[in-house]
Amino acid sequence: MRAAAVFRLFFLLIPTARGAARGGDARARRRRARATNARQSLEAPRGFKRTRRPHRDLDATGRRDGTTMSIADARVRWANDMRAVVTRADALRSDGSIDQNFFKPKRVVFETQSKKWGDDERERLLRGLETHGVGAWGVMKRELLPEWDTLQLRVKASKMMGTQSLARYPKWRGDAAAVKAEYEKNKAIGEATGCWKNGTLVEDDDGSVAKYMAEHGLT
Repeated sequence: MRAAAVFRLFFLLIPTARGAARGGDARARRRRARATNARQSLEAPRGFKRTRRPHRDLDATGRRDGTTMSIADARVRWANDMRAVVTRADALRSDGSIDQNFFKPKRVVFETQSKKWGDDERERLLRGLETHGVGAWGVMKRELLPEWDTLQLRVKASKMMGTQSLARYPKWRGDAAAVKAEYEKNKAIGEATGCWKNGTLVEDDDGSVAKYMAEHGLT
């Protein structure tokens, strides 16, 4: 009798368990559907409305009944519309796509003769050192040597004075004779300390130049 009651209770509980399982599966499917819709809404461009289920009547071009755009078409159209707002008109085609011909060079210029440093440029730089002093490279470029940049003028002045570093010459001014005298002084220091490299005084990491100048009272 007791065994029969147990079997009846078991068979009564089976449908309840199956229903709970089916209910759990349904809830899981609904959660997955909501997550899918949320992800698709983030991926779709603004203004494009996605349906919950994919259409079965999409043709080969990705349109539904010839009226609804596919995701790719909507994105292209959105990009073209935005491009028309932020891009100059002559760089775009009529549909808003980029006209690659706009970015092609209109002409190609070949430089047949490079600028050269000669006596005239040297004289103008000497005039700039005498008038404006070391460090006024921008003024020299603007008034005397517009075809040369400030870095090139500094390097040229360093070679003329025979020293790689011009830190010892803040706002120094001098004529051609003074520049030549500084060159000879730097050459003598470089040869005495072993720091004369390719016609220029190059200070080493041991401070040999500074020590030599301090010992001999040079500035």
